[in-house]
Amino acid sequence: YKLAGQQSEADNLVSNLDTSVKNYIDFAGTYGSSLRDKAMILGAAVVLKKFDIADTLTKEISSAMATDNWYSTQTIGYSLLAIGKYMDAVLGDKKQIIKGYFLNSQGNKIPFNNKKSFDINILNNFGKSIELFIDKKTTTKNVYATLAWNGVPIKSNVKDVNKNLKLSVSWLDEDGNEFDPTEIKQGTTFYGKFTVKNISNLDNINEVALVQIIPSGWEIINMRLLNESLPLWTQGLRLNREEYSDIRDDRIMWFFDLNQYWIHNKYYKKQDFIVKLAAVTIGEFDLPATITEAMYNNNFKASKAGKRVKVVMP
Repeated sequence: YKLAGQQSEADNLVSNLDTSVKNYIDFAGTYGSSLRDKAMILGAAVVLKKFDIADTLTKEISSAMATDNWYSTQTIGYSLLAIGKYMDAVLGDKKQIIKGYFLNSQGNKIPFNNKKSFDINILNNFGKSIELFIDKKTTTKNVYATLAWNGVPIKSNVKDVNKNLKLSVSWLDEDGNEFDPTEIKQGTTFYGKFTVKNISNLDNINEVALVQIIPSGWEIINMRLLNESLPLWTQGLRLNREEYSDIRDDRIMWFFDLNQYWIHNKYYKKQDFIVKLAAVTIGEFDLPATITEAMYNNNFKASKAGKRVKVVMP
């Protein structure tokens, strides 16, 4: 109504509404969450030019985004979109300047004088205090600062976790016998078997991903391309229930819904997955952790820690 020029109708629709949202996370469907919904309300408040509501919601959403809490891509996307619209609305004046200085951990001043946004790279003295000073005479609108870091860990810190999901991983030879993959002879073919079980009180968990990155010395044998059949010992497993599988050079990923099913007068809440592998390159390598999780709800995840493996001469 607002965009169509009917301001009074728009005002009437929202006159008795508040901004409170029930706390929830949606596995599928709209992939919504309480924070996502607040971001949608913020977007509407900006369109309606109700900046008293927008100011409060922006502070609430930006504070939530600045924490270490996990959020889905849907929630992050809507939150950034709404905050961006708000910032454009309140900082749209071309005369608005962000002026001040940055005081690094060594006490050095780094001045800035920019329009809208800018970045400052911190390349050393990590973990020490820094300060940001804004010239309020020049900068009259709200200013927000974000401190972010990135890097690649030297070693994986993923541990065994079972949070509403249980993950089992085993390595099997051609006859289905379990073995330790710590040391494998070059040319050996074998299988990775993964079982994901729902151990929560929910019957169904939607949009689940299972990812296994393989060591550099191993190779995935793509049985779909080779038109190979699975060995007989896999017949008792609950396989091929995924919605999509993605086989790449260095990893295999399955995407599926973990739904409860009924067999022989008993309920089951698990699925099995198989990948065929070959040990090809001699050397010592890292076997990364196995990870499964509901992609839109961080309360449902499981992992198995990786290990060091070797491929040796036959």
